[in-house]
Amino acid sequence: MTYHVIRNLALWLVGTFCLPLALSSVATSGLSAADGPKLRLDLQFKGERYCAGDVDGGTLQLTYALRFVNTSLRPMILSKGAGPILEILAAHDRAGLLGPAPQYRLLSTNVILHTLPLDSARPGPEAVILGPGRSYSVREIVAVPVSKNPPSPAFLASGDYFLQIAAETWSDSEELGTQQRERWKGWGYLWTEPIKSEPTQIRIAANHKMANCH
Repeated sequence: MTYHVIRNLALWLVGTFCLPLALSSVATSGLSAADGPKLRLDLQFKGERYCAGDVDGGTLQLTYALRFVNTSLRPMILSKGAGPILEILAAHDRAGLLGPAPQYRLLSTNVILHTLPLDSARPGPEAVILGPGRSYSVREIVAVPVSKNPPSPAFLASGDYFLQIAAETWSDSEELGTQQRERWKGWGYLWTEPIKSEPTQIRIAANHKMANCH
């Protein structure tokens, strides 16, 4: 089964969005049992570039390796379609905390192409089985809107920020995910929930030069 999931590009700010307050908190989801399935998402910085936009600003394109780590005591199954970004969250760096205000919620665009069937009797090339402590990585570009001088309220000014992303791990229906989790339970636990990364620090440089990235 081949299909496209296309998300329209949108960048805007929401001043009331609340992020976790402590940088040390682990952004994972899973069962409450100690040996239940747990997945952690780490961001590994790979590069950046400033790209020109309109008269008010452009984008800081940050390249990350999204590293999905199985932190549980049992094997976990992850779709190789994991990694598309659902949300980009940012907050001013205030004494090592994600400050209560102002907060920013930024949305990105992603194109996902599946060419392998996800409806199968056993995990195949479309999935990866992670043993305890093992990881799976994909590369993604996180686009952050940055302002020119004078600053525009629709873009982020220069300074230090915390960045957090929410990534998709399953792009098929919830019903199929439940079905496949049951069918594949002999090989591991199929993870289908979106996951947030732990916050990472970024810096938007002052007087940055923007290139034509097209």
